[in-house]
Amino acid sequence: METLDQTELDQLRADTGPEMFPRLITSFVGEARTRAGRVARAAACRDMAALEHESHTLKSSALTFGAKRLHACMAAVEQACLEDRADDAVALAEPAERLAAAAAEALREMLPRIANIGI
Repeated sequence: METLDQTELDQLRADTGPEMFPRLITSFVGEARTRAGRVARAAACRDMAALEHESHTLKSSALTFGAKRLHACMAAVEQACLEDRADDAVALAEPAERLAAAAAEALREMLPRIANIGI
């Protein structure tokens, strides 16, 4: 599975315009790392309410920004929380920070290319 879904990113760029798109990407990069940290802390403390909330929020924004692996991971964590499978939720949350960092890096690498083609 690719780290980023280019179709989602193209749609976001079309919906927001060339000036707003890079700002949104920059905002998501910071937010994803913050939320992934919260997911990790909630999992470590076995705070299922916080883990469900943070994974849901990160899942939704990851989908918007085409972060496919992060989205899939957070969807699995959220589902485990909703099904009261705490051990599974905690285990599934383990790669959250790594996946958020990978998505952030891929998005940061993409930004100069977008600026160079005048989008």
